[in-house]
Amino acid sequence: TSLYPEAAQKTAKVGYMRQLSAEGVLSLKPDAVIGTTEAGPPVVLDQVWAFVAPGLDSHEKKRVLPLVVSSTVLFFLGVAFSYFFVFGKVFHFIQGFAPKSITAAPDIEAYLSFVMTMFIAFGAAFEVPVAVVLLARLGVVTIEQLRKFRGYFIVAAFVIAAIITPPDVVSQLALAIPMVILYEF
Repeated sequence: TSLYPEAAQKTAKVGYMRQLSAEGVLSLKPDAVIGTTEAGPPVVLDQVWAFVAPGLDSHEKKRVLPLVVSSTVLFFLGVAFSYFFVFGKVFHFIQGFAPKSITAAPDIEAYLSFVMTMFIAFGAAFEVPVAVVLLARLGVVTIEQLRKFRGYFIVAAFVIAAIITPPDVVSQLALAIPMVILYEF
């Protein structure tokens, strides 16, 4: 028996309602999921800034504000780079392995998981200049130490890219090369 017999009767009349899976629910609004995930970090950053800003004096605000703005812009540049450049190359590369008679049709859950992972990975990778500037300004590292660490960073960038991206060379190179280039700036 049901606590809500009217709802159970209506559900029985519309049988498909009982078989909605998580994939079915996700397929209803994939743009909303992507939009919320991409719009979320600026909102969270705004809330953190609203909490921290009253405790800072004017000269501290002048130092922190460029970092906040540049990190937001760089994150979205990384997402845009991933969307406009990397996705086309990766999907073309993956499609090249399939026979011509097979059409790739990933389920929505796998696709969204891939897209979100790539967006966050590229957004974070484009934060390298902010991290380097912050470490140098705080005195944790010097310019000379950054120069000596360059070779290790190149290896680390490729290892990070190999772990984060799908197992294909194109996406690994597309993530590691911008990280190395951004380290130089």
